[in-house]
Amino acid sequence: MYEYKNKKSGGYKDGKKRWIWWNGHDARKYEQSDEEYEATAGGGVVKVKINGKKEVTEVHLDEEVVDKDDIEMLEDLIMAAMNEAIRMQDEDQKNSMGKITGGLGGGLPF
Repeated sequence: MYEYKNKKSGGYKDGKKRWIWWNGHDARKYEQSDEEYEATAGGGVVKVKINGKKEVTEVHLDEEVVDKDDIEMLEDLIMAAMNEAIRMQDEDQKNSMGKITGGLGGGLPF
């Protein structure tokens, strides 16, 4: 149903790999890499942004959360915000894939 093409296999001039639908439509529009996900922790004192590749693109810390005597709290808040951003990206990707596959999946014995 899908094939993976790149420049070596008769793919594209720019050499990028892309998923191609069986009917020839470029499925890269469904990729999440351009999406951005922002999550906060501690009432917004820690903000983390990630892209669709789960790469951290931005971290913001309010001055009030930076306490040299309580580094563990700051670490926990950063971790919580990052985990929430990743969860958001995973959920978005799952929903997008559900639209692409028409809700297929699950229930298979393997």
